[in-house]
Amino acid sequence: MAITLLTSVFGTQINLVVQPRLTERVYSGFPAAHGVTTMFMGSRGRQVTVSGRIVVAGATYTLGRVAAQVAIDAIEAYLWAPAADYSFYGCVFYAVVWESFHITPDSRGKAFHYCGPGYIEVDFIVQGRTIL
Repeated sequence: MAITLLTSVFGTQINLVVQPRLTERVYSGFPAAHGVTTMFMGSRGRQVTVSGRIVVAGATYTLGRVAAQVAIDAIEAYLWAPAADYSFYGCVFYAVVWESFHITPDSRGKAFHYCGPGYIEVDFIVQGRTIL
């Protein structure tokens, strides 16, 4: 399986945080009678969080926003992709699936920032996890 650079998927203006594994537990029983039984079902994998900024250019705000939406759609397509291996600054993350993608607006609720003639910036967070 080929290893994909995270910067080729999300761009170069990204940060990566890998969290410890989440445990998967199932509880059964009734707490008031004889207590609750806990069954440990394994691990859900490590959480992989990518935060970043999409920067695109267009001749006008409208064309820049269209270009930003195209970039957003390209990232969104990875939510339906099968597990894949990714690398970031020499670290390889095996069997990662992407689970959520959020555009993060500023304190005024604005998500598409006009930064000059046709330049648009959009901040985002993508959540994934390893399945191994």
